[in-house]
Amino acid sequence: KNLKINPKKKIKFLVKKINPDFQLNKFFYKQVGKKHRWLDRLNWSDEKWINYVSNQNLETYVISEHEDLAGFFELLYNPELKETEILKKVDKLKLQSSKLPPEKITVEE
Repeated sequence: KNLKINPKKKIKFLVKKINPDFQLNKFFYKQVGKKHRWLDRLNWSDEKWINYVSNQNLETYVISEHEDLAGFFELLYNPELKETEILKKVDKLKLQSSKLPPEKITVEE
């Protein structure tokens, strides 16, 4: 099947890699996680958050639609397995990465 994009929908998402910032990761985790009952990191100390985001194999990306923050995701690379895990944390838009048309995304580093 050929996929067609509705030309009337002009929604564009900006995906931007951010510098390590434990406060931002912690904020998104708590805000997005409320609705999904994420519990595993709720009791982390600031020191544990700092260690987590300081991992050189972790990258954090923020997703926005126009001026609104829509969510974020983390990429965690495992050098032993040579694999990258996508830790998807999207709230407002409830995106499924496989359903988001690439032409609607702008990636900025």
